[in-house]
Amino acid sequence: MRLGSRARASDSARPPKRRFRPWVLVGYFVILGAAGALALGYVDPESRIPAVTAVVPGFYDHASNLLLSCVLVLMYGLVRLLQGARLREVTVFALVVVAANYLYEGGLTLWNTTDLVDAHYGAVGALLGWAFFGVVARHGMAPAVDPASGESAPE
Repeated sequence: MRLGSRARASDSARPPKRRFRPWVLVGYFVILGAAGALALGYVDPESRIPAVTAVVPGFYDHASNLLLSCVLVLMYGLVRLLQGARLREVTVFALVVVAANYLYEGGLTLWNTTDLVDAHYGAVGALLGWAFFGVVARHGMAPAVDPASGESAPE
């Protein structure tokens, strides 16, 4: 279903036209694992990776925005590309996440102090997730195999 189009009852019954190549899921879970390891360092100071702190001082002060934005775009992108959406939709979602970061960190000071560095980290996280799906949309999709005939579905 394309962004802005109406869902039809037959959409869920239609077989997928495309599938992910195996390296996509490996890359997806490697990125999620790295995000999990960094999140553990954010929550537990004893679990921080010294090399990360040496390269980017103060990284763990803003890691939550980067990790949440990245994981949001990764989860949305994986599901939507598998359902047949185009990269354009994932791009719009990533831009919404970036805008939400800047709006929350710069404009909504009810529960938060203004911290544009947090917003920058969130934007980088969203763009990292989007970049992964940019590569996936270009090189990581293959025609789905029709179970009945064993042939690839037309693109």
